[in-house]
Amino acid sequence: MWRRWQPLALTVAVGILLSLLPHLVARVETGSFDWVADGDELSLYLAVSAKLYHGDAYRLSDPVSRRRDPTAYPWTQLAPGILTARSLGTGPLSVSLIWRFLAGATTALAWYMLFFYWSRNGWLAAAGAIFLMSAGDLLTARLFF
Repeated sequence: MWRRWQPLALTVAVGILLSLLPHLVARVETGSFDWVADGDELSLYLAVSAKLYHGDAYRLSDPVSRRRDPTAYPWTQLAPGILTARSLGTGPLSVSLIWRFLAGATTALAWYMLFFYWSRNGWLAAAGAIFLMSAGDLLTARLFF
């Protein structure tokens, strides 16, 4: 039974490893897993997450407003990582690490399922998913160029 799940497990493990790689490099270089990708993450996403992390656990709101004005970001996209960090007590900066962990796992699962649907072969699906996850040009829509 386990042999059937090995390709999926490998794909998800590689997806998580690739998505957490910046945090792992930061840990080696600075001794901390904290890593912020860019200004958008710092001024937008983590600002929204900090307000939810320290406030009402079930309502996202604009980080600038003192009232509970709604934010443009959907609750289902941001809240699972924020609530996980809050429940573990790891601090607001760990939210991005948890977001990347969840993104790596779900992206790997989605690519695997898509390739498995086409091929009906677990190892072929794993190879295709891992290839696309590790292809940096996929982000710029220039794959194979």
